[in-house]
Amino acid sequence: MFTNNLSNIDAWWVSSLASSAVNLGFQYPFSSVFGPSLVGIANENLIAVVEKGIVVFGRENRTLTIVITSEVLENVAYMDRILSSPASSLFLAGRAGVGRKTAVSIVAALHGANIVSLKIGRNYNLKSFKNDIKAVSMI
Repeated sequence: MFTNNLSNIDAWWVSSLASSAVNLGFQYPFSSVFGPSLVGIANENLIAVVEKGIVVFGRENRTLTIVITSEVLENVAYMDRILSSPASSLFLAGRAGVGRKTAVSIVAALHGANIVSLKIGRNYNLKSFKNDIKAVSMI
């Protein structure tokens, strides 16, 4: 059986955009084709970045009440690496209440991006999807 213990991880790779809250760490150079360079930051610095993202998100949207755990740090670092790459996208699926939407909200606030969620119901079809995509592209 595979177990993943994140309590012993002491550094994370995040984009230089998200790590602007803390000016510490070492860089892993990336060319502009692959997006911004990655920066290795320690746990306490990533916690400071997440706290800054929560404050920024709270100013523009709603107040987030979240306990920052190793799972939150892992999700934020993972989503930041994905969404900072050019022409990237992220599809979130799974059990409710795990913190995916909260983590992506924090990353979006750090990057100054907007989140769009589709309101899918029983009568949602291809025409509805096309209308939603059209409306989002006009934002």
